[in-house]
Amino acid sequence: MLSYSKHLLVGLVISVGLALGGCSGDTPPEPTASATPEATAATPEEAQTPADPTPQAENTPDPNISPLGGKPATEEEKEYYRLQKKAEDLVLAKNYEKAIPLLEQALQQRPEDPENSFYLLLSHGSLEMVPSKGSAAYPYAKKVLEVAPKSNEAARARSYLVGAEFKPPAQYGNKTFFTLGGFVYEPKVNYKLVADAPLHVNLNARMNKDGKATMWEAEVAPSMVTGTVQLTKGTEVLILSESHYFHSLTSWRKPLPDQPREFDDSIFEVNAFYVEVVSEGDNKGKKGWMVNQVDRYLSEDREDPFGVWVPDRLGLVREAEAKG
Repeated sequence: MLSYSKHLLVGLVISVGLALGGCSGDTPPEPTASATPEATAATPEEAQTPADPTPQAENTPDPNISPLGGKPATEEEKEYYRLQKKAEDLVLAKNYEKAIPLLEQALQQRPEDPENSFYLLLSHGSLEMVPSKGSAAYPYAKKVLEVAPKSNEAARARSYLVGAEFKPPAQYGNKTFFTLGGFVYEPKVNYKLVADAPLHVNLNARMNKDGKATMWEAEVAPSMVTGTVQLTKGTEVLILSESHYFHSLTSWRKPLPDQPREFDDSIFEVNAFYVEVVSEGDNKGKKGWMVNQVDRYLSEDREDPFGVWVPDRLGLVREAEAKG
């Protein structure tokens, strides 16, 4: 019998407040954690903490050379380069409030330069708690995708837009990993889905960070994710392996550590299985990853600080239930 080890969650450390964008000064407000559950041990492939992806100003154009055919830059071009460089330096120093008016000025001069829109996304987005459709950052994320759809900046802008699509349910469930632990299942037993689920057939069996983000994003914004087939309720699958990880609404800005030390309500706890379809039909024999359950961190005011957002799709026995 296989079982995903239950979290050794022994309590919550309550921290004070969630800092929002009303703060002044050069350093932008960062979301303040509410509590600190003890996270599960990281698997070997998840042991490294990703680096801060804040862009580095390494390829700043030479202000004396025009980008148009290598001709000498005009005075107007030189002035634009100086303005943009000053704004980017402020962004890299996390002085977002001072950078924003300069970036808006640069964007007005050259609306098709994706760097202006991207740095405005980064600046406004870093001053908010989480992405939203009504935020100041949202239109700049859309603009980055419009003017530079294949760039690295576009990938992060897309992640922002996906996060902005998240809608909390009318009511969260209470059978969380925090209270009941992981799932118990047999290695050679077929299990029937108790709810529909997308199967990610394009993801490698060995899960990486991009794959984890993709699975979470498909739950938030299905229309923005490709490479899935829809499994319907009643489909039988064989469980081949399991993954358990955390993801955040702010991962577009800075990836969440594999084992978060602090939690806030932007964080989700995801359980996923790598399965093979055994039911007769067009999908028989297909292998891929499916999200089985997703919990969301709610607040420090509850005995159980998590709530179930995506309920257990395989109807598996929980560790606490198996022991009780």
